[in-house]
Amino acid sequence: MGAPIKILLVEDEEFDIITFMQVLQGIDIETDVRVARTGQEAVVKLNDKTWVPNLVLLDQVLPDMSGNDIARLIRVNKINTRIVRLTGHPEKRKSKEDICLVKPCSPAMLELVLRTTDTLHRVTKLSIAFTGSTAVGII
Repeated sequence: MGAPIKILLVEDEEFDIITFMQVLQGIDIETDVRVARTGQEAVVKLNDKTWVPNLVLLDQVLPDMSGNDIARLIRVNKINTRIVRLTGHPEKRKSKEDICLVKPCSPAMLELVLRTTDTLHRVTKLSIAFTGSTAVGII
């Protein structure tokens, strides 16, 4: 099996963190999950060049900043990651660029997102192997 999918879960609600972790453990895909409970913690983890997530599961409402602020930071800094917004209020969603999962989301929906990310992760690795360059714009 290839390298695990690196996932940054940005979520402040302990119940949601536990739920997502249980769902992730029940899916037959190898993952490396790190959790950020605040926006500032997410920023620190996103600035760590030794661990770049393939997927960011991003809560929209955090105690210190919004999910929109974090998504903007990801785009401005050109961090090559897929963003999946997590929200209990889809009507307040501002960005149409990212996938949005309504909490609580079904395990099947989260698995679909992970499998898509896993496939894109493998395609990117193959593209790098064949071309010797970074695959940009797949996601």
